[in-house]
Amino acid sequence: MNKIYTDADGNKIERISRWIKIRNLAGITPRHSLYDYATDGCGYHPYQDKFDPSTGIYLDCFTTKGTTYALEQFLSTTSSWAGAWHPFYSENDVDDYVIISGYDMNNCFNPLLIELDECCEHIRIYREVK
Repeated sequence: MNKIYTDADGNKIERISRWIKIRNLAGITPRHSLYDYATDGCGYHPYQDKFDPSTGIYLDCFTTKGTTYALEQFLSTTSSWAGAWHPFYSENDVDDYVIISGYDMNNCFNPLLIELDECCEHIRIYREVK
């Protein structure tokens, strides 16, 4: 059974992964399915006017269960668009808590939630319990 966490409002999330390494892919092409989430060496996206592929093209991503996700597709919970997010606590240990870092903007009805480690090198995945 996966671990369940609850916030102060009674919302529940379930941890569905262990720590997953964040990878940085370099030199991806427009044929890559996540190309629009890539950035050049200055942080511009392919759809922006200042995008310059001569400075390199990079994609921060992670893979789980055969699917690759770009970090850019997750809206930060600190964004003004995200609303208020509270820590989620384990039912058995108040010192065991999760702070959700972002949620998948591409799946509005059942989004993946992610937690970043303190060095931003690994993520864990969660889903809301309905």
